[in-house]
Amino acid sequence: MIYYIDLKEIIIKDCKEELLDVSKYLPEVSLRYQQSDMYAYTKNIFFLRKSCIQMLKKASEFLKEALPNAKLLVVYAYRHPEVQQKYFRKQYDLMKQKYNFLEKDELFEKVHQLIAVPEVAGHPTGGSIDLTIQVEGKTLDMGTKIADFNDSEKIKPFSKDMTDVQQKNRLLLRTIMVQAGFAPFDGEWWHFSYGDKEWACYYKKPYAIYEQVFLIKK
Repeated sequence: MIYYIDLKEIIIKDCKEELLDVSKYLPEVSLRYQQSDMYAYTKNIFFLRKSCIQMLKKASEFLKEALPNAKLLVVYAYRHPEVQQKYFRKQYDLMKQKYNFLEKDELFEKVHQLIAVPEVAGHPTGGSIDLTIQVEGKTLDMGTKIADFNDSEKIKPFSKDMTDVQQKNRLLLRTIMVQAGFAPFDGEWWHFSYGDKEWACYYKKPYAIYEQVFLIKK
């Protein structure tokens, strides 16, 4: 498990790679926002860094080899930093009331397990992605829905509360994404990243290569 304290000191050397519209390069991948928080910024367009799109294509190919009638379903990619800040602030205020005895970094750590601290968050870099697998329009049983935070243990990739089928499905998703070069997040089975601080930490890279991006509203 990667924590806020592991990420905050990681430096970034941004490679200036462009953000691209995923739909123009990956027609074989389903794109469907699970929430509307990005509509004011990007409408219904999903953005990812160029390398992430290339890697996602590889993951899709690996999936086809393992399960020919399956395809990837992406529900979140780039998130505007303002949206990240909004989510964090809301959760921070709630946690502060409950844990008012904690120091700032301790409180940040608590919040980070639910909503990434903005300064280290991956989605605003365009290098993080939330996704699952679907077969003939139906998502595979992963044991929980994406972003179901009612039980923080069940959403961990290797939760013991899963059936054999659910664990097998999670492992398939994790395997193809890691094989393509993404870093998994051990707090959420659906979340993967490349180029951000989490990726740098997971693979012990000397620095992250994606800085956060402030897209102008559409």
